[in-house]
Amino acid sequence: MKCRACGYNTGFLELRDGLCKRCQEQEEAIAKYKAELASGGKLERPLTDEERLTQLNRQASVIKLTTSHLIAGREVAEEVGILAAEVGYGLNILKDIANNWRDTFGGRSNTIQNALKDGREEALAQLKREAFALGADAVISTRIEYNQISTSGGSGGSILFVAAYGTAVKLEPVATR
Repeated sequence: MKCRACGYNTGFLELRDGLCKRCQEQEEAIAKYKAELASGGKLERPLTDEERLTQLNRQASVIKLTTSHLIAGREVAEEVGILAAEVGYGLNILKDIANNWRDTFGGRSNTIQNALKDGREEALAQLKREAFALGADAVISTRIEYNQISTSGGSGGSILFVAAYGTAVKLEPVATR
């Protein structure tokens, strides 16, 4: 028997409402997330922000991200919408001093490289969470942009911005041969 959502071949007894276990879990998680949003975030036992984020990241890990306009071997069934995720990182005074040192004398700045990497990873994770909440299977045509602004008139202090965006889509079930 095939899952009606993803097309995965599984045993009859493993299907519930025509869905495989992974798709059941995804639908249950989406329903729970929407219920939590509707109730203002009140659950039977309130989760900490860290627990909620960990849970959402785990659930959203099934979302595929690609810079291409297609997913190999899959057809787009429906465009859900355009998604965007923005992350801002303030670079503290010590990091700014280290960056000014590198700017003056040259060399690679591990501070900036790590901030860029952290920003990119968080923006992509946020994009996956938003796609998951909408019931999408993937985000295609994903793009990442970086920017930085000075917060103190050029005398140090800056914020790094990372934005990720793309089109959330639902995919056709996998065809079996």
